[in-house]
Amino acid sequence: GGFMYIADNAYLYKVNAFNVSQEIDRSGSFSTLYITGPTVWGDFVYVTSGSTYYQINNSNLSQTIATFSVGGQTWDNPVIYSNEIYFASPNTDKLYKNNASNISQNIENVALTNCNGNIAINDNFIYLGCGSTLYQLNLSNISQTIAQNSVGAVNNRGGVTIGGGYAYVTESSTDKVWQLNASDVSQTIATYSTSGDLQAAVAYTSDYVYTGTWGGTFYQLNSSNVSQLIASVTTGTVYYTPVVSDNHVFVTTGSGITFQLNASNVNQIITQISTGGNFNSPTIANGIVYAHSGSTMYQYGNGAPAVTLNSPEDNY
Repeated sequence: GGFMYIADNAYLYKVNAFNVSQEIDRSGSFSTLYITGPTVWGDFVYVTSGSTYYQINNSNLSQTIATFSVGGQTWDNPVIYSNEIYFASPNTDKLYKNNASNISQNIENVALTNCNGNIAINDNFIYLGCGSTLYQLNLSNISQTIAQNSVGAVNNRGGVTIGGGYAYVTESSTDKVWQLNASDVSQTIATYSTSGDLQAAVAYTSDYVYTGTWGGTFYQLNSSNVSQLIASVTTGTVYYTPVVSDNHVFVTTGSGITFQLNASNVNQIITQISTGGNFNSPTIANGIVYAHSGSTMYQYGNGAPAVTLNSPEDNY
């Protein structure tokens, strides 16, 4: 619809996606809106505030449709599939399947300890990291575990990426990228050890996967065998997952630089721009790249200049 949704520590905003300085609507005030979304589905926008998931009317952001509480601060985006919304809470130690049309209606939940990474869904399976274990569950019956693998700690900024029949997992205890069989995650295909604190998930293409570390190195690995390093480049601290588009990789860094890299060889920097400290992934739509830092949303591409939105800020 040409809109972009952004959240800060107080409000949810709806802005013109082609000129983000134009605010269309905003919600009422939230006490604490620590999120990595928002998540948009159909007529609704979903955000988290403290211990509560909110389902909001995307035509009127001041109207809350329904809520669901998980008892303590939650950091992860929900995932929506086939009219059902999935999210996990390390406070209740549960994975939830709720009605996406009315988030207050819980369909099913299962006890899983310390689930703290983003969720992936593929081929009737749901994948998530809890503690040091990656779980593969039956999507139709989430209490049924299909397979599991002790991969190490999956950070809440990271999680699982599915592609080419593989599940790729990044974990921060030994700082490895794991490549698992997506049909049976107990089968490890390959691993790669990075040189820094690894917390961002990988971005996948048919040939390569990409990720970066807090140690400041950005990696390009063979997607068929992640033990094979294709290229690397020093970018500065990478907190969140990169984005791939049109043979380019876009990555935002804590050092205040957004990089555009050659997707065939990330050692080749196409361009880099200063956008201040970046604490989320870039977003690409309709040839436009969006990067967020502090109180500024930057918009590039198709001749679009960087524009400033005075709020929101601190979007985690």
